[in-house]
Amino acid sequence: IIGLCASNDQIFAVHKDILMAASSFFTGMIRWHSRFAEVTSIFRIQIKASILDMLLDFLYHGMLAPTLRDTKSWSLLLELAEAAHFFGFEHLLIAAETKLATLINATNFVRIWFT
Repeated sequence: IIGLCASNDQIFAVHKDILMAASSFFTGMIRWHSRFAEVTSIFRIQIKASILDMLLDFLYHGMLAPTLRDTKSWSLLLELAEAAHFFGFEHLLIAAETKLATLINATNFVRIWFT
């Protein structure tokens, strides 16, 4: 188990095997770090705790959080997709993009974009 520290200093305990199976970014980082340290590590990553929580929820449960089902959640989904892209979580990126595509349409695009 390793710790991931969000931008607000909240630490999340995560199984490193789950991170490594889902992300080449974390695979490289954990392998590099394990050459120098044998103790449990804490890695600081600069994303909000709420986004990290949703990311980890997807990794452990395989689905997006139920709170991401309405048009008000598009900005959270966008942040989640950005984090998934940056850290190389391809399955999460696809799920977030697919959900965004169902939430945004010609009718609500202008309202969503400018709020």
